[in-house]
Amino acid sequence: MNITLLQKRLTTVYLVLFVLYSLAARFTLTSSFMDGPINNTLYRLLLIGGCLLALWQLFYVRKRLRTRDTALLFLFLLLMCIGIFLNQDYGLLDNIYGFFTFAFQLILFYYLSCLMSEPELTGLFKRLILLGSFLWNIACAGSIVQYLCNVHYLCRYAADKGIVRQGITDGRLFGLFTDPNFAAFTSLLLLFGLWYVMRRTSVRLIRLYARISIVIHALYLIMSNSRTVYLSVTGSVLFFVLFRFYKEKQDTWEKASTMAGHLLLRGICTLLCLAAVYCGILFSLQTVARLIVPERDTATEMIRNDVDSQNISNNRFTIWNAYWELYREKPIFGFSFRSALPYATQKNPEGYLAQTQYVTHNGYLSLLVETGITGFLVMAVFLLSLLVRVIRYSRRRAPVSDTFVLAAVWLLSILIFCLCFHDIFFTMNLETFLFWWGLGYLKKESGAFDNKKAAAWERAALKNASA
Repeated sequence: MNITLLQKRLTTVYLVLFVLYSLAARFTLTSSFMDGPINNTLYRLLLIGGCLLALWQLFYVRKRLRTRDTALLFLFLLLMCIGIFLNQDYGLLDNIYGFFTFAFQLILFYYLSCLMSEPELTGLFKRLILLGSFLWNIACAGSIVQYLCNVHYLCRYAADKGIVRQGITDGRLFGLFTDPNFAAFTSLLLLFGLWYVMRRTSVRLIRLYARISIVIHALYLIMSNSRTVYLSVTGSVLFFVLFRFYKEKQDTWEKASTMAGHLLLRGICTLLCLAAVYCGILFSLQTVARLIVPERDTATEMIRNDVDSQNISNNRFTIWNAYWELYREKPIFGFSFRSALPYATQKNPEGYLAQTQYVTHNGYLSLLVETGITGFLVMAVFLLSLLVRVIRYSRRRAPVSDTFVLAAVWLLSILIFCLCFHDIFFTMNLETFLFWWGLGYLKKESGAFDNKKAAAWERAALKNASA
């Protein structure tokens, strides 16, 4: 067997196991089963396997490493090593695990598009999307039935947490998931993925399955009532609609004012449609639920005292302020991956972070706290330089692939989601995989674009427009 073919097959198998591990952590039953030693074992197996594949991949792409973006990423790795050394008194082993977790995902996922061709990537993601959506369909459908059959559903989620109230009447549908925010965001990612599957297949049965799955995921997404996911939906759907409309009509607009007017009108219509769907489904179900739900028994039901209607951020503003104050104690190289909370607990055991043990709930603040201003600026330069390149590539009068649109919309969704949730850089989950793959794919597509080919497309488009 060809060595490269073997490498591709092993990488494909690993990615399937990686996605299954990520999704299993979001189901209540599998998450409880995987808790403790089992989860640690699975994590270490994935870490070892990922590191070995990453080294193999690094050897494969070694001739393509002499680029500015690669230099920035390896500089970021160096700054992470400095942070680990400076924070060795606060969880050295955990920080080393965090470093290798970040490094292998960066190499394996970011350079995945260099290993596989476009048809191979299409086949890989179609299989992953269909597998993930099948599992998510079962959980989302079960969660919706759970709500419809028992509108004031109560569940003993964990022995030490008492009764957890689930249901739309309390603004949240946990269903069969450990966290409705991550469950709804997974549904959002799968919605775009299922669009991609429909675009890339002609099999009627698969297209029908994708349409049914889209309805199921959309229903759960709305019923989760996650404001962060709603923000991600608004931004990503708006981009998705406007970008595709822009590329379709790019050759017909002669003036920038005409283009701006059409995009503005399409954007307003998109927002109105999203609001109508949201209000039509969520408010109608809430109204019915509140008419039939019994009075709450505050003595036996778990009700949070730290959140009310005026606390719109669910304590996030307080958390962010606490981490900002903590960051100011080590602003240059930060606290490394797992040292911030141990440091805060040891230095101020009566403080807010020591008492609550909250993570940052913001991916960008997490990056700043854990790598300091040096790591934050290096990553910002890397992301902004890629953004400029992608914008230039997108403005050319040439078509873009469905895979390019999928990578861009997934990436935007994740970046918006990270405004309120921790984090994509130093964890092992689905968002991390899609984030680094999306960056690598967009970099490859925009960087490999041939200027002569672009000029030919532009000349042909202008000729057709003038004709």
